Amino acid sequence: MGLLSRSLLAVLALLFVGFTAVTVITWDRWRFKMPRRIIGLLLSQVLLVAFAAAWINRQEYFFTSWSDLLGLSSTSGPPGGTVASRGKPVPKPPNSQLSAPATFSAKIAKLGGAGGHSVVEDTYVSGSKSGITLPMTTYVPAAYFDKANANKRFPVVQLFSGYPGSLQTWTVGMQLQSTLDTLINQHKMQPVIAEVALQYPSPPRDSECVNAAGGDQVDTFLTQDVPDYLKAALRTATDRTGWATMGVSTGGFCAANLALRHPTEYASVVSIGGYFDALIDDTTGDLYGGSTELREANSPTHTVQLHNRPPMSFYLFAIEDDPSSYPSTKNFIAAVKPPDGLAVVLQPTGGHNDGVWRSASIRAWQWLGSQLKT
Repeated sequence: MGLLSRSLLAVLALLFVGFTAVTVITWDRWRFKMPRRIIGLLLSQVLLVAFAAAWINRQEYFFTSWSDLLGLSSTSGPPGGTVASRGKPVPKPPNSQLSAPATFSAKIAKLGGAGGHSVVEDTYVSGSKSGITLPMTTYVPAAYFDKANANKRFPVVQLFSGYPGSLQTWTVGMQLQSTLDTLINQHKMQPVIAEVALQYPSPPRDSECVNAAGGDQVDTFLTQDVPDYLKAALRTATDRTGWATMGVSTGGFCAANLALRHPTEYASVVSIGGYFDALIDDTTGDLYGGSTELREANSPTHTVQLHNRPPMSFYLFAIEDDPSSYPSTKNFIAAVKPPDGLAVVLQPTGGHNDGVWRSASIRAWQWLGSQLKT
């Protein structure tokens, strides 16, 4: 009986109805009345919760097999949910939480001290070009603070979360700091600056990281305001070959779409469980104002075929039983042609969860380490 099968839902439903009926029928029987009532109610509630969880999982593909649920496999799945087409803007933070790039730079330097350890620090980016103000978390490697590297610039990886997602997708779920510290200390990749900014200015609306027609200019925020802030605050790479995008699920779409829309700014892309066609559903509303041209211009499967740009390198991770990601990834693979580079990792089964993404990210980080230049 598969975790996504109808038979599992049927069994859970029958068990719930059965235990509830037995509890009601035997409610007033004197023998062991109180323990029987308590056990009956508890079992009924547990089965109801189990049915709801199984139903939601079947819709969203968080886990696609029992081994995924039990943590016995390492793999990933799709976005979903139902929300209003337009959400409420994120409140702007008090001025005390806003830091100019120079202030943020000084804080990072103080936290880093004489080196020996990496730093993860939060700030807000107030976008002058997009008009959006959202929080950002930045990882700065230990090597950044080494006096021997005082004049050295470091490559940058911009990270994107799934939907619904937050900064904690990367800092907690993906264990950003410990993962990068380990890989860098083991010389499996070069030191990098990694940044993740909140990408949903009007939750619960899914921004898809695009400039919405008549709405939030999230593309501009992520590809202009955020990089401008980082360049002003830290010793970042100056060439596109030192900048990369990386994302999971919806963030994988963001990573591919933003890089292809701004090919003079990025040279490498990692998509983990992502998709490659502009999405319109209940989570997004019509971000493209009914324009076929605008939607096509935000569909990586289309834009990757427009070779009026410098070459790019793509690292793609997808799961074959994930209907939200795998078919789209196959189409994108077929669309990528030289001189673009392509590395693909496909796994047969898996779920939509941080553990899967974290496992997949290890090889992706190492691949990125070999691509980035300063």
